[in-house]
Amino acid sequence: MNYWHQLLNTNKFEMYDFGEKENMKKYGQKTPPVYDLGKITVPVYLHAGSYDELADPEDVERLNSELTGSPKVVLDTYEYGHLTFLWNKDTVFIDKVLGYLKEWNEEHRNVEEKFLRIGM
Repeated sequence: MNYWHQLLNTNKFEMYDFGEKENMKKYGQKTPPVYDLGKITVPVYLHAGSYDELADPEDVERLNSELTGSPKVVLDTYEYGHLTFLWNKDTVFIDKVLGYLKEWNEEHRNVEEKFLRIGM
């Protein structure tokens, strides 16, 4: 809960703030380092709920804008709240996620086979 509170107060996606003295020991600087989301180099599929108070579309769009190194970023928005993604009877969201996974698997099948051959 402390970390979540920190993220809300600083509006930065940064490592845990232990205080200046402990930050210097752990990070070599007084403040916690900000995560560089541009270093993420795998495809990312973001899903936002227009009624989600924990990860609203504005926050997810900000995350999307910081994922500059990802070769493929897909952002879908649904008229869901935060828990609707878990409890909803509407399967549109699940169908899309499964479709993305199938697409990724088909695009990377040769990569998987190459790793399997190396491991044998």
